[in-house]
Amino acid sequence: MYMLQISTYGDPTEVVGLVEAPEPGNPKANEALVAVEYSPINNSDLLTIRGRYGVRPALPSGLGNEGVGRILTVGAGDTTSNGSVSSATRC
Repeated sequence: MYMLQISTYGDPTEVVGLVEAPEPGNPKANEALVAVEYSPINNSDLLTIRGRYGVRPALPSGLGNEGVGRILTVGAGDTTSNGSVSSATRC
């Protein structure tokens, strides 16, 4: 699995990198594992990358707050079907 990450704040063309990330574990109760297919880089992401957003995440930090993808598997209590299309936000 890959993700966009910053290790320092600065110009997005210089500090954003594609890094390999560990595979997530199985979803817990009422959670779903979503394979993200599309995720925009929006203004809040650009401000975060530059270190100008209201809250600065601890570094290194993954990027992205929203996206759309396909549900791979669900945890206990979730009735969503595998393969369904879903929107996702970081909570």
